[in-house]
Amino acid sequence: EDKSVTVEAPDLVIRARAGNKYLEANGRYFYIEEGCHFTDGSFMVPARTLAQAFGANVEWVNTAGGIVITSGEEPLVSGDEYYNDDDVYWLSRIIRAEAGNQSLEGKIAVGNVVMNRVNDPSFPDNVKDVIFDRRSGIQFSPAYSGSIYKDPTEDCIIAAKLALEGTDIAGGSLYFIPAWAAESSWAGRNREVYAQIGD
Repeated sequence: EDKSVTVEAPDLVIRARAGNKYLEANGRYFYIEEGCHFTDGSFMVPARTLAQAFGANVEWVNTAGGIVITSGEEPLVSGDEYYNDDDVYWLSRIIRAEAGNQSLEGKIAVGNVVMNRVNDPSFPDNVKDVIFDRRSGIQFSPAYSGSIYKDPTEDCIIAAKLALEGTDIAGGSLYFIPAWAAESSWAGRNREVYAQIGD
C-alpha cells in the first residue's frame, strides 16, 4: 500500500512517501539516509530534515537528551528559485548516462563528483563545462557518445537536485569508475578509493 503524506502551511508544501530517501519541500529535495517510515499510523522523518524543510535550525542538547528548534533567518526558498535550470538539465542527464541503473546513492555520487569538480580550481567552474571538459582527454564519455542527450528519469532529476543541495555520498571524490574496471584504470592506480556504491 502506498503511504504518502502532504503537509501544507502558509507558503510551504511538504511531501513524503514511505520508503523514499528524501523529503520534498516547496520543490526542494532533502536527503534522508534511513528513508521515510510510516509506523503505527504516523509518518517518521528525522527532526533535522523536517527543520530544514521549514527553514529552521536544530541544535541537539545532549545533557537534556532533547533538541532545540529555532526559526531560520529566512523562509525556505522554493526549488524554482534555488536550482539553476541549466545545472539540473546537465547534471540529471550525466547521472542518467553514468548511473541510470544504480541506486539513488550511486546517482547522487555521480552528481557529487561533478559538483566537486565545479568547486575544484583544477576543473571548469560550472556543471556543463565540467561534463564536456577535454583538457585531460574525455572525462565523461556519454558527453561525446551522445547518450547524455537522453531524457533523464525522475530519479535522476531528484538525484541531481539532492547533489545540488549538498547531499554528500562521495566525499571529496573527483573521479568514479565502474567496479569491473577500477583496478586497471588510471584512477585505480593513482587515486585512493573512497567507496564502492553498487557497480
